[in-house]
Amino acid sequence: MGLEALRRGVEALSHEQRRFCEAIGLLSPTDARCVWHRRPLGDGGAQLILSPARQHLWPFPPPCLAVTPATMGAELPDEQVGALNQRARRPLSRGELGILLSNRQCWKHALESKWEWCLVLEDDAEFLHGSALQLLGLLEHLVHAASQLEPNWQLLVLSPVDTDDFVACISDDAHAPSLLCDRRLRACARTSPNAAPLDDSGWRRIGPTCHAFAWIYRAQLMKHLLDGFAQMEPPLNPLDVWTWEVMHEHGMLDLALAPDELLVSARRGVGSVKKAQGHDE
Repeated sequence: MGLEALRRGVEALSHEQRRFCEAIGLLSPTDARCVWHRRPLGDGGAQLILSPARQHLWPFPPPCLAVTPATMGAELPDEQVGALNQRARRPLSRGELGILLSNRQCWKHALESKWEWCLVLEDDAEFLHGSALQLLGLLEHLVHAASQLEPNWQLLVLSPVDTDDFVACISDDAHAPSLLCDRRLRACARTSPNAAPLDDSGWRRIGPTCHAFAWIYRAQLMKHLLDGFAQMEPPLNPLDVWTWEVMHEHGMLDLALAPDELLVSARRGVGSVKKAQGHDE
């Protein structure tokens, strides 16, 4: 594509090609208001959960990145907190509930928009290889590459992957019984925190992991997540535990992939999303 741009000129590139060339650095990034950056992201989309305290980090979100105001756990009525925790495996903090409710809004918006997939970014996420605009330009191609390897994928993890850390962070097996009783998960945690490579594709099939600040959800999984939330089944847990429980319940644990190279990390020096939720009792 780079040779084509040199031979025929940048003007000859389609909008999709122009966005991709900028995403991978073949062309210098242009203004987010350019027409190729305003085009839909194929058959999917992307959303940013933005809290009031983090708005300065995202002063001008790209047009193709939908902004979902964060549900602030500190502002939830006591009655709602109590009702949700009655259907949880353990009492969840206000921050944990705010994150769950914010992501639920994103899943709902994605399905109402008839997206086949959706990247949900939390507001402390940072693309390690350029700007957020470049990350968005890569999404269609990441999804296409994953679909070639696993047509039925349900979750693509762009944030850090560590199944061993996931198991270690659950203090009581009763808090995630369906997962911690799964011998496959235990074996995955013992053998490798980074799971199994898929040949030389640049992708891995992964087990459950934390760090749910840059995950791409498939429509089918989002439907199951919304249904599970409505029925409170399985009982609620923190987002990056409960999502895997829902996947386990629907036979999807083998349908999570991650690229070999870490793409999105948590921005340093800004604190956790849960902390940004306010007081966290």
